[in-house]
Amino acid sequence: MGIGNILMLCQVTAYVMCSIFAFFVFAPMAVNKNGEFAGNCLLFAQGNISGTKEIVIESWGPAAGCNFAITIGVFALLVSITQIVRLAFHVYYETDSSFIGVFGTFVVNVIMTIMLFASAINVTQGYSVWCQLIDRVAECSVAGFITNLWGNLKGIKPDNYAVELGMVQFGLWTELLLWTVISILSVVKLAKYHQREHIFRSLNRERERLLGSYNQPDF
Repeated sequence: MGIGNILMLCQVTAYVMCSIFAFFVFAPMAVNKNGEFAGNCLLFAQGNISGTKEIVIESWGPAAGCNFAITIGVFALLVSITQIVRLAFHVYYETDSSFIGVFGTFVVNVIMTIMLFASAINVTQGYSVWCQLIDRVAECSVAGFITNLWGNLKGIKPDNYAVELGMVQFGLWTELLLWTVISILSVVKLAKYHQREHIFRSLNRERERLLGSYNQPDF
């Protein structure tokens, strides 16, 4: 198996894994925000503890923080599926992408990596702020099951928030790792194309030299 085929196989494998872990990002976050927390985003939520040891939320976190994680998860899934189909097409027909195609893929991969990094930092830090509030009365990972803590918050179901946000963080950081690897593979492929172009130019100069039509440049 040639280097090009190995590289393409690595890319396909990484994209398949990205499409799987994307579900760990948008699915639990969507369930948490739009379902169990009634449209409220717990990231960076501010509040206090009442005299009866109940949690009082003064302001929920910005909805954009949760929506961004959902959006980036959906984008990661769609881009991964698109790339899997594109690479499968090249494998089936034994072709390869053009330089423009490889460069475009590299740009998309870098953008996805940056967006995933931003979302991972946002979710991790936002959940840390939430847990700082919850830890004042109970351990954050189990507080959702202590019903008397949530008497002031009507219409929400806090039982599974720790599991859901844990899945989101796991999915985002895993996606970030995978897309970083994919970006590196894109750089390798770009370097491969550049090397191939350099070899073609060298062979062309050698052919012209043998034919007596090659002029040495002045610089």
